[in-house]
Amino acid sequence: MTGPLRGGPSADSTLNYASIGATQTDEILAYPPSGYKSWQGDQKLGSGDARFETATRDLMTWGLQRGAGIEVTDIVAEADGVAYTGIEFGEDGRAIGPAAPVEEELYAADGTPFISAGMTAVLHRKVGPFEVEGPVKVVYVIQELNRIGFAYGTRLGHPMEGEQLQVIEQREDGEVWLTVRSVFRAANASAKIPSAMLRLRQKQDNRSLLTALHPTRIGG
Repeated sequence: MTGPLRGGPSADSTLNYASIGATQTDEILAYPPSGYKSWQGDQKLGSGDARFETATRDLMTWGLQRGAGIEVTDIVAEADGVAYTGIEFGEDGRAIGPAAPVEEELYAADGTPFISAGMTAVLHRKVGPFEVEGPVKVVYVIQELNRIGFAYGTRLGHPMEGEQLQVIEQREDGEVWLTVRSVFRAANASAKIPSAMLRLRQKQDNRSLLTALHPTRIGG
């Protein structure tokens, strides 16, 4: 695949990549856009309704990033009025168009608003000797009975270009699983940071993200 996926959310001039919504389909793992690297990891978080509720609450308040040692600042909901609703798929698995917007606004027990489509934030991490700020935007949110999550895309000024999905699913047997799926490449804005260093940082982040919400890490 050499270009953006068809049927995804519309283009956004604040994002620095074209394949918006690419992480919604398994196809991206085998056929990432030219120059991009795709990855997916899965981690069991436990089982039962209580574990699902706790994990999704943490996930939807940036707990995955914070648990992985990534600082999250400058959180703004729908800063420019552009919200993404994701892609609706037919029974045959083909994309049929944008999904209907989710009108319900969710809050954590302490009143913290959950992540919503169109929300922006800045992720702070250390890459070798560099302190890096990565502006991102939530490009779609998943709200299903047993499957909750979101994906963010990189904005202009981010050292990477691409998208990351994080979703928690409670399966039929009650087990609760986290899936992290990403597709990234180094951006032109990262010229001062060696690409090998960025790739190493990405691999480290992937490992940290998968265990960030595990009950042995968060004490629940």
